[in-house]
Amino acid sequence: MLLFFSCKSKLSKEDALIIIKSYKHTPIMLKDKIPKIYGIEAGHSPLTRDEQNTLQLLNTLQNAGLITFVETFSRGFLSYRIFNVTLTNKALPFLISSDEHSYYVKIGESDVTSVSGLSEADQSSGHITLQYDLSCMNTTPLYSYLEAGKTGFNYTGNNISLVKYDDGWRVADGTDKGAY
Repeated sequence: MLLFFSCKSKLSKEDALIIIKSYKHTPIMLKDKIPKIYGIEAGHSPLTRDEQNTLQLLNTLQNAGLITFVETFSRGFLSYRIFNVTLTNKALPFLISSDEHSYYVKIGESDVTSVSGLSEADQSSGHITLQYDLSCMNTTPLYSYLEAGKTGFNYTGNNISLVKYDDGWRVADGTDKGAY
């Protein structure tokens, strides 16, 4: 790990913030996915919670003008309701990539905004545990509709450890307990 900052023995919150931002390469793009094709077995009821949530999401995105979908039926041994989803021109600027099953779309960016806690007692031993906070910014119209936007991630109280070396402080391997 090549992250270090100053040879001072006492680390300030401002210096710690610079180390964490450099380590995490922030801001980081937040993304989520929208199904291209969604199938539900026809004739069984009630719908599962996942099926209900997905249908609600598709209807909400369509009402917001971000997607369109066409419902068809597949008949065979089992019948399925098939929803073929297309992104609209309103959502296309946020398309990152797609595969045969999903569209991957940008919903915003996240950045480390502050160091909210720094274990002063550990500084003399050369080990520090920090708590840092994140914020979501530059959100797209898709952010509030998709799961990642609803549940978000751990915005406060993320932990990371730093170790003091002869050339400065570095992030200790495997200690980042953050949201991304």
